[in-house]
Amino acid sequence: MSLTVIFGLLTFLLAFFALAAKERKTPYIVQSIYSTCIIILSVFLFSMIADFYDDRMIFIPEIDWWAIGRHILVILVGLYALHHVARIRNQHIYFRDDRMVFNLLIFQKIKSIYRKWLTKPIYEHNACKIPSGVMSDIESDLVKLGISAKDFQDVKQRHEKSDLYALSAGWKAASMRQADHVLSALAATFLHNECYVQYTSCARHPLEFVLRFKEYWESTYKPAGGGEHADWKTIVASIVVVDAYSPHFGFTDSILDISNQRLTKEGVHIVHSSTTYAGIHSASSVAFNKFKIITDSPARPATLVIYECPYALVDVESPEQYRVFLRHVLPSERMWGGMMTVFLETAIEQNELDLLKSYLDIYAELDSNND
Repeated sequence: MSLTVIFGLLTFLLAFFALAAKERKTPYIVQSIYSTCIIILSVFLFSMIADFYDDRMIFIPEIDWWAIGRHILVILVGLYALHHVARIRNQHIYFRDDRMVFNLLIFQKIKSIYRKWLTKPIYEHNACKIPSGVMSDIESDLVKLGISAKDFQDVKQRHEKSDLYALSAGWKAASMRQADHVLSALAATFLHNECYVQYTSCARHPLEFVLRFKEYWESTYKPAGGGEHADWKTIVASIVVVDAYSPHFGFTDSILDISNQRLTKEGVHIVHSSTTYAGIHSASSVAFNKFKIITDSPARPATLVIYECPYALVDVESPEQYRVFLRHVLPSERMWGGMMTVFLETAIEQNELDLLKSYLDIYAELDSNND
């Protein structure tokens, strides 16, 4: 009986995963079949061995230990398969890779009712506008990067008049060196004005940018004349990085552990993403909530939110999932407010680039003069 159940379960899962991967354009589901098949086939092999030795029990003849072990393993495999299917459902329906239970509709309804009874806005919904001083510094940075002052003035006026406090900007860079140049200038502007920076790296380990930014900061705000903000140790606690590179392209390199340790020693808060764009979305939410622990303010301070090369993940996922990611993240963060969301890409197809540009307040392509 157990062999039949296991074989049926394996057949069902293979068909289910293949259908889900095809219909939802999510090839990572195919990759997950490997671990599922290994576990189920291991139990299948154990059951075959149990059947072979079933009549040869020499320990306690009154108890069929092989049968007990076989049934326990079948139950465990069934629970594993249930969890795996529920996880895929969570990714597809809620675009999250965590909180499978609390994402269910009943819990969302309960939280919605609870929020209606609140007399004061909670930290997440109590966003501060980007300070005027930061806006002025951003304007100066953007003009250097090829954005006209008039274009930014239009954006600035909409920001001041609107209840939607967030800004969005995007660049297409030719190299990571150009990316460092743009992102360092913007990050320094926010940190110098006692705001926060959330950095998500998809095409390289975040340590690379953090070290480049450290050099930029220490050369720009020298300790002799910069006051307390010139101290790297003072501002680094206001940085949270999301490592989306390692789970997709890091594989088993041991240097990744060393790099994570270096980030921690620098004082940077690091959040590890799981695979998939849904995993990045979940990790970004964790990073978002880390600032609530860092700050003592009841209001959420202005934050620079960087997504560096998320299009790189289409090599292991799909362009369709990238578009879903864009269509959720940019409008959502605009409504959350208190942010400047930046998408920086180095290599991206024109269709996806056009979609990205359609959501942005500010866009530019960097040339060699920006190196």
